[in-house]
Order: sequence, then structure tokens, then C-alpha cells
Amino acid sequence: MIVVPDDFPSVFEGTPAHERAKKLGDVSVFTERGADAEQELIVVTRRGARYEERRVLPVRFVPMTGKVRQ
Repeated sequence: MIVVPDDFPSVFEGTPAHERAKKLGDVSVFTERGADAEQELIVVTRRGARYEERRVLPVRFVPMTGKVRQ
């Protein structure tokens, strides 16, 4: 799979290079703007009846759009 994570504003999608990449395999192009603000990734682990939270690192989530293959 070929992933173009940040084509915003779009300069790759629909170009001859995009068409050539599609011949090599599945291509996912993300054309939406990513998150502007950082969020925090938290891992929650269940230990019996208790839950433990561990703050891992700051992250920026980007919406996953497009068609999903099944």
C-alpha cells in the first residue's frame, strides 16, 4: 500500500504521478487538513476491577477518509 499522508492542499491527487502509483498497488491519499491542536494519547489498562491510565505522548489525529477495502 502506498500512503500519501498530507496532500493538503492537494498537489498529488489526480496527477500523472498518482496514476503511476495506482498501477503499483493500493494508494491512499489524505487530502484533508490534519488536526491543528495536539491531543494526548492515553492507554487505559484494566486490572481486575480497577482501571489504570497511562499518558503516553502528545499526538495529532488526522481523519481517515476514503474507501475501505473489505
